[in-house]
Amino acid sequence: MKKLLIFLVLSCFSFSAKAQSQIDFLSAKATLQFDFEKQSVFGSVSYKIKVLKPMDTLKIDAKSMQFSDVLLNKKVAVFQSSKKALLLPGTFKPGTYHLQFNYSATPRQALYFTNINNQQQIFSQGQGKYTSHWFPSPDDQRDKLTFDVSFICESGKTVISNGALKSKTNVAGKTQWNYGFKKPISAYLFAVAVGDFAKIDVPAINKTKRELYVKSSETHLAESTYQHHSEIFTFLERKIGLPYPWEIYRQVPLEDFLYAGMENNTCTFFAQDYVTDAVGAHDKPYANVHAHELAHHWFGNLVTAENPEDHWLYEAFATYYALLAERELFGDTYFSFALLESARDIAAFHKKKPEAVVSTGASSLTYYQKGAWCLFYLNRLLGDETFDKIVNAYLKTYAYKTATTANFLDLVKKNSKIDVLNFEKNWLRNPNFDTAEALNTLKKFSPDIRQYLETSAIVNGKDISTEALRNVYKSSNISEIRREVLLQADKLNETDRYELIKLGIVDIDWENRQLALALTDSIAKGDCALFAKTLADSSYVTREIALKKLYLYCPEQRMAYLDALKDQNGLHDYNVRIFWLTLALKSKSGSSEMQLKYYDELLRYAGEDQPTERRQNAFTALFFLDASDKATLRLLPTGLSNHRWQFVKFCRDKIRELLQQEKYRLFFESELPNYSPRVSAELKRLLEEKKTN
Repeated sequence: MKKLLIFLVLSCFSFSAKAQSQIDFLSAKATLQFDFEKQSVFGSVSYKIKVLKPMDTLKIDAKSMQFSDVLLNKKVAVFQSSKKALLLPGTFKPGTYHLQFNYSATPRQALYFTNINNQQQIFSQGQGKYTSHWFPSPDDQRDKLTFDVSFICESGKTVISNGALKSKTNVAGKTQWNYGFKKPISAYLFAVAVGDFAKIDVPAINKTKRELYVKSSETHLAESTYQHHSEIFTFLERKIGLPYPWEIYRQVPLEDFLYAGMENNTCTFFAQDYVTDAVGAHDKPYANVHAHELAHHWFGNLVTAENPEDHWLYEAFATYYALLAERELFGDTYFSFALLESARDIAAFHKKKPEAVVSTGASSLTYYQKGAWCLFYLNRLLGDETFDKIVNAYLKTYAYKTATTANFLDLVKKNSKIDVLNFEKNWLRNPNFDTAEALNTLKKFSPDIRQYLETSAIVNGKDISTEALRNVYKSSNISEIRREVLLQADKLNETDRYELIKLGIVDIDWENRQLALALTDSIAKGDCALFAKTLADSSYVTREIALKKLYLYCPEQRMAYLDALKDQNGLHDYNVRIFWLTLALKSKSGSSEMQLKYYDELLRYAGEDQPTERRQNAFTALFFLDASDKATLRLLPTGLSNHRWQFVKFCRDKIRELLQQEKYRLFFESELPNYSPRVSAELKRLLEEKKTN
């Protein structure tokens, strides 16, 4: 049984009632270029704007940009450029205006320039940070407009953006990519990616053209990465009852992308980590992210939330429909246990911080998982036919517009006889989570859940015998029940515990094999061969754990185990290779020349040209081997200037830990002049922070 993976994207929106009531951006046309060395963007932009009420200042959101050649209705305009916006003072009567300007920006967020293993990429991430950091545009997501944008880039690079690729032309030795689409979208969904990509065209579904991208060097991974694409696409169209509402759909993996995925209109961006072979697909399955971002093309892109408290209309629907897609792929048992795990997570979180689904500023868990639970509960109240009919009506009624929670509930009220007010009060607006009612609903839906909960109560009992645990394990065809039994291993004596773990080692479910390995604290000499079979398991994480356990408990055959995995990298973070290098260095395996080669390789993985998850993995290994290694210490602060906050936090926390010792303080102080101004400033801040604490 596969474990549910809910992948979250940070969502943060700007709503401006005043702006929304006074002005309407209708269309944007632009020609843009990038300067990779300066990490900047520049170009010309033309807007068609409708003023709805008299106003004295025309405003367009633009963070820290430079403007020139500003024209309003083809006449030179007086303008001001603040750190937040382009402002045109004047007297503006209701009517249509044409605004033109040139601009340039060196954004610190929302547009990112990466160079991983000498492969340059540029990509945007408008949601959460706003497109207006790199492209002058309205932050108000309720203001929808069309985009026709051309990008001029060096030849040999692929440029991917929203809508149809209308043409490609040569411009002064470069290539101009001309994109555009007819339907209006919120500006946070406008996006661009530039890099060395290969395109895989797949047959159209309902006339929708589909393009799947991978790096040019990784076309062999496309099949395993996108293995469920057509099934997910077909299922969502059928379940929603409304064809995919846009003319094309693309998926683009990006190095060091900030989140798991982002539903940019017609072109989903997602993290490169999910591009993997068939083994890695168990550890990093793309199906949930894939379905979630595709579902957003109806829930969010087609129908947009009117107010901040309506944010669940995006994330709850996308999360629930992604679960429904996984149910189609993996079955009812998978779906049911995903909901059970989600309910447990919600219950644990809400004991500390109760939050209503319909609210402003709630956590991702509340909007995504609790919101999805509300929809599952509503689905069970209404039945599938009525639920599908209401969702379909909601999407058709508010297509290319904005909607509120009240709008959705009005359709529920109109098309059913359930107590809508009670549902809204107890599920949507209740900061608490009714765990008992949730579990009762799930038990009615799933006989597997009923059996699991009943068995779980037994195996967690104080008086259950070892023999009874083994019998439950051997007789159950539900892998979650067998997993629950494995978790009781620490209650048993050493002999019985070991026998139970051996059952787990040969389980048909890879997650149970992985858990059994994790619980292993000894391996009998005669069982080394049995445990060694997991070195070829259908999971790179399992293989990594297996190598660790076999290395510890079967020392006579260490070299054979190392040899078995010597040519494997594992996941995108190189989990297997980095652990292999760690063991080889720790055991001083090989000649001194080979030891130096292993060290250089491990240090290289911590370098600035590597993906951040790989860097973090390598740093962890290097500090384990030698916390005082100067080469490692010099590299660590370079992570402080990275755009991924997760990696920055790792580096910052590690430096703070080291600064508790004076020798490391003196080392970092001596290295300050050797870093870039940005890294030096961040490191100096940490040094000063230590002094004041």
